[in-house]
Amino acid sequence: MTSLWLDTIRTIPTDEFEPLATYDDVIVGAGLTGLVTALLFARRGHTVAVLEARTVGGLATGSSSAMVSLLQGAQLQKIHGRTYQGVVDAYTEGNTEAFDWLLDYADGAGVDVERRDAFSYATTRRGLARVDAEYLVGRRAGLDLVKTVDVDVPFATLGAVRLRDQAQLDPLELVASLAADVRALGGIIVENAHVTGVDAGDPATTHTSLGDVRSERVHLTTGAPILDRGLYFAKIKPRRSSAWRSPTSILQIFPPPCTAPSTRPRGRSGATATNSSSVATPTAWGAQPPRRSWCTIWTTGPAPTGPRLAGAASGAGRTTRPLTASRSSATCRGAVAGSSWRPATTPGE
Repeated sequence: MTSLWLDTIRTIPTDEFEPLATYDDVIVGAGLTGLVTALLFARRGHTVAVLEARTVGGLATGSSSAMVSLLQGAQLQKIHGRTYQGVVDAYTEGNTEAFDWLLDYADGAGVDVERRDAFSYATTRRGLARVDAEYLVGRRAGLDLVKTVDVDVPFATLGAVRLRDQAQLDPLELVASLAADVRALGGIIVENAHVTGVDAGDPATTHTSLGDVRSERVHLTTGAPILDRGLYFAKIKPRRSSAWRSPTSILQIFPPPCTAPSTRPRGRSGATATNSSSVATPTAWGAQPPRRSWCTIWTTGPAPTGPRLAGAASGAGRTTRPLTASRSSATCRGAVAGSSWRPATTPGE
């Protein structure tokens, strides 16, 4: 299935590669992270070059679920389980600042943003324990999470947490604007420049399929680490997301189970906001057996129109795809098994 955002043909102007050129900063990867990094350095007067192995926004960003949210599945409880609350607080503070920066930029650049409430919900008791744990850790970190049992989706749920006033946007529209701003400040963006290695030095040398460039700094902003340090290529797993429109105009994102990649796996975009639970997965998206997945639900309201829903399915029934309940054997770190679920707003409940 082609990503909704990549299904529309768009032309994003780029530049020619100049072998042996020297820059202040070389950024590897022309997705959301790379282009924001390039823009911030270009605004400081640095000379920047963005090197992209494929096309601008064509991998992790273009295949993302297009949400901008501080509710990110089970991320906070994962951090808390490995560190302590102070690290969770710092992570939340940094994400809040990034959230505000990105929406301010989108507003100034004329990028269309839709504000929606985000939900993390559960369909099993084990999933409910994970949602409950995320609620507790998130409340302690200052997020205004609220418990609810009212989630308008076409299948049964046991409970959810809601975070109001989050956002969704077209990621390709956003990166096109970022790319234009980077080039307007004198930066260059080169597509089809596959980076094969980096030599530390003064200056550093970045080796690509088109030739070498030099710079004071090199920033790796790819979906997955590319220099094989730490063997991360063997530790990450790819995921993909799909979407359709329901009769109640809820935008639903369901990454189904994915198959093993034929080449080195690519990681998920850090810009993707996802929500955790054991969820129902459309069987039509793959023949693999049900497994733990991720899901994001947006509250009812006017359905997004235009290219962002190109290729999405719509129908008069409850859904246009049969559903099957997902099962998970994962344990719930920090959660109390069998804990009661009730709407509440006080932290530490």
